[in-house]
Amino acid sequence: VDSHPEQWNALLKEMKDNGVEIVYREGAMAYSPAKGVAGQLVVDPSSSYSALLHEYTHYLDDVAAGFPGMEYHFQTINRVKMELHAYMQEIKLADSLGYKDVANQLFENYRAERELLAGHLKWGVWDEYNW
Repeated sequence: VDSHPEQWNALLKEMKDNGVEIVYREGAMAYSPAKGVAGQLVVDPSSSYSALLHEYTHYLDDVAAGFPGMEYHFQTINRVKMELHAYMQEIKLADSLGYKDVANQLFENYRAERELLAGHLKWGVWDEYNW
């Protein structure tokens, strides 16, 4: 919030104006989709703009998919694509600010999350390939 207060407030306002329920909770950041409508954003008021941008990107992906609900978002292929998209927004921001070490760590975070997702979620259409 301290580094990008205008952008932080603009993202929250946009989401709220478009029906996202905003819930403030220390130590938590998440966008939770709902079927047919905008979902809920759980936001730690002391988190970074980068973390909010990540969750905002999940919201944009949910909008683009037409608010399909949790079943869609918990198919691994969809979730992996959305996580890559969200992490890439953070990585681009870090790169633009000259924080190469942060960008590299964010990519490693994505890789770790992808491995976790691959072990716990259904691959959906990828199941037929036995990946």
